[in-house]
Amino acid sequence: MTMVAVKMNLTGIQIGKYVVSTCIQKGGNAKVYLAFEVDEQKKSSKKYALKHQRTLVGSEEEWKLTNEAAFYRYIGNRQSKGICKFIDLIEKRDKVFDQCIILEYHPTDFFTLKLHGFPEKKIPGYLRQIAKILDFLHSEGIIYRDLKLENLLLSNSEIVSQDEVILCDFGSVMFVDAERRGLPRANDFAGTIDYIPPEMILGCSNSYAHDIWSYGVLVYELLSPNSPFADLDEGLTISNILSGEYEMPDCLTEYKNLISKCLEKDPLKRPSWKEIYQMLDEIELSVLHH
Repeated sequence: MTMVAVKMNLTGIQIGKYVVSTCIQKGGNAKVYLAFEVDEQKKSSKKYALKHQRTLVGSEEEWKLTNEAAFYRYIGNRQSKGICKFIDLIEKRDKVFDQCIILEYHPTDFFTLKLHGFPEKKIPGYLRQIAKILDFLHSEGIIYRDLKLENLLLSNSEIVSQDEVILCDFGSVMFVDAERRGLPRANDFAGTIDYIPPEMILGCSNSYAHDIWSYGVLVYELLSPNSPFADLDEGLTISNILSGEYEMPDCLTEYKNLISKCLEKDPLKRPSWKEIYQMLDEIELSVLHH
């Protein structure tokens, strides 16, 4: 094993100018904590999300930590509405690579929202915002590769008059021109099994069509109690993805065309973002007239 599990509990510890509070999310080799910035009077006020990750220096997983930091350095200089705002980076390298990424805090994720039920009329708007974020990343030569409910947040900003979707967790991104940027080559296999496209399982090269497939899975999950290919047995999940067969319940009727086109087995036949926007226009009209 090359991984170093994040066994330590950072609650109550001060890291740099941030006091770490409760753990709010765990996943893989990372823990996300609520943190507060301490001012000169030793008072803590503004909330942040602190993502803590550890792995052995030189391990296969080191690229993921390096990758995420590189993403935030790159994207910070660009118009990036919908990208979780980067605040600070604290790293320590010895035998273990220890990394803390401090980000803008947004308490509500889409997985939690789904448990409480989405207002039907808001879903097309959310889907359009998600499409625009991914479209922006593609225009910057970046494949996201980890789209899922848990990585989508709703803005906690008081200046936003309407719900703004925020994308987080960029450890799995692939820079199309990583070599030119002087970045390590990202692993070919990345993401969450329920969302990965068949070509990744088959070992084919990554492309922007990866995110289109994951987008189709996400649309399905937002509106249905189930995921199109998921099974308790991971092997069956993989078989389902490779077969491309899934059920289309009645609750997905208005989104059937969008889902089926995104979940096309041949990546070259999946729709462009322009075509997806056109399908969302049709869906919005249909939903408004209900």
